[in-house]
Amino acid sequence: MIRKRFSCPTAVILFGFLSLTVSPPPADSGQNDTRLVLTLPDLSWALEIAEPGFTIKEKKFNDRVDGAMLMAVNPTTQVNLSAFLEKAAKKGDAKACRDYYWERAKEAPTSMKDVRMFESGQMAIVEYNIGTEKIAQKNAHAYLAMGDYWIDVHLSQISFIPGTEDPFSSILEHIGINESYVPTAKEHFGYASYYYLKEDYANAAKHYEHVVDREKPETTLSRDIWRVAVDQLGMSYGLNGEPAKAKGVFEWAITKDPEYPLFYYNLACASAELGSPEEALRNLRLAYQYKGNMLSGESFPDPKKDPSFKKYLKDKNFRAELDKMK
Repeated sequence: MIRKRFSCPTAVILFGFLSLTVSPPPADSGQNDTRLVLTLPDLSWALEIAEPGFTIKEKKFNDRVDGAMLMAVNPTTQVNLSAFLEKAAKKGDAKACRDYYWERAKEAPTSMKDVRMFESGQMAIVEYNIGTEKIAQKNAHAYLAMGDYWIDVHLSQISFIPGTEDPFSSILEHIGINESYVPTAKEHFGYASYYYLKEDYANAAKHYEHVVDREKPETTLSRDIWRVAVDQLGMSYGLNGEPAKAKGVFEWAITKDPEYPLFYYNLACASAELGSPEEALRNLRLAYQYKGNMLSGESFPDPKKDPSFKKYLKDKNFRAELDKMK
């Protein structure tokens, strides 16, 4: 089996993620997008909030409810935003979604004042204040429905003075569903990392393919990020029991980047698993030749401890060749 070169969280950090955060885009992605986006790996649509000024604090998937969430803040206006996307509790539109969640919100011990319900476009909205007549926490929930999913976008501002300008009006105008959303390379990397951590290597490979996109002549990724994505793609195939696909990935990668040692090492693993020990040795020699080109934080693996080569270690000639490599 092709070994895990380094844990997926390490690869995630190299790509600019924190946990499974997928925004903002990396500096080398060629994007300058201020949208807040929330979706799931296999959805063809996304919640989009096209309002500038927000900084994402957290963004993650939630297996328990088949959903995702994000939290963001606008440091200038002090508006906090949280968005939740999850499988609908029952069939129903945005109004049904609002009715369902609002009934539960009313059970909270907090006293809500100035409650107002209305609809705007795709959204069913409820607004309310918590606090005194002079200063309050202003809140708004915008509810949306799409397919089998419900969405709750919660806006809050702690130091709101009743009677002043509404801090949410512009944000609410820019909330919508993009029904033909195309994930970015960074989002695909986040999805791939998510599946990789779950040891769902088939889905990990599918999303790493989107990141690498071998059909494109050029990449917008930096060299190090590209190396990580390609290596994780090949390893996903290998760990999924598809050494021939892994071999193809690394052979292609070497044509693009012939001095990165771990492409040769993983190619040697795939060759060994496909029953070609001589080819494996040839690529191991090249891996050692370029050993000095490892990425920062990487350690060169020991083939004598690698399960890909275990069945060949009893062969004196094979082991003798390994002993020569340094």
